[in-house]
Amino acid sequence: MNDLQGILSEYLPLQLIRFGEVYGPEDDPDMWLSEYDFIWRPIVDEGEQVPQLYLGDEPMRFGVDCETDKAGYIKQSLGHQPLRLPEISSCWGDSSLMLRNDLLEGVEFSPILGVTRTSATIVDAAGDERTGFTALSFHKVFFHERARLRFENIPVSKRLIIRMLLKRHSDTFFIHKSLLAKWKELDIETVCFNIKAHHLSFKTLCNLEMYYGSVGSNSYQTLDDFQHNRKANFWDELDG
Repeated sequence: MNDLQGILSEYLPLQLIRFGEVYGPEDDPDMWLSEYDFIWRPIVDEGEQVPQLYLGDEPMRFGVDCETDKAGYIKQSLGHQPLRLPEISSCWGDSSLMLRNDLLEGVEFSPILGVTRTSATIVDAAGDERTGFTALSFHKVFFHERARLRFENIPVSKRLIIRMLLKRHSDTFFIHKSLLAKWKELDIETVCFNIKAHHLSFKTLCNLEMYYGSVGSNSYQTLDDFQHNRKANFWDELDG
């Protein structure tokens, strides 16, 4: 960040680009996909509380954060194709991220950060079970001055993603520039690499009335367009 000193100047806000609306038949709006079909909610037994933090001690299953059952229509429309999934996305709540495993190759976390990794199986909107994902839970939120002092003796390789407080009841993820550059080389679709100039100021982020780690979403007119990533319509959630 431009206005932070020391090691925190090495970080940028991790800003996600969500999958938004994927329009379905006009006479059946329940068959549309939405952002909630790509937010992952732990699958628990009836009566159990849904956790927002995961301990990493055993694999977990996640489903969509949407109650509409559209799996039949989606599977019929896809044929034998798997539904396209985001490389990095949000889990239910605000404390965990879902990442494709290859994005975490070589990434470790110091115990000081309080990050756990949970092997995840995703049941997507088509009802298919998908593997190869990891849920990262961030159990600690750091005040920026505290982070600067706590992190100075931690190797960069063990603090590549951190969670910092912006103001009371508001925090967000920050990513080290080196990892962001690596993901850019991989052409990750759901990460924003062109961060707006005023979002490079930590003070500005803290003073915004509302700030989310999601900068916007891509919507598609048809499922086929979505599957092939064609004709995306981007909605900017942080315009201005």
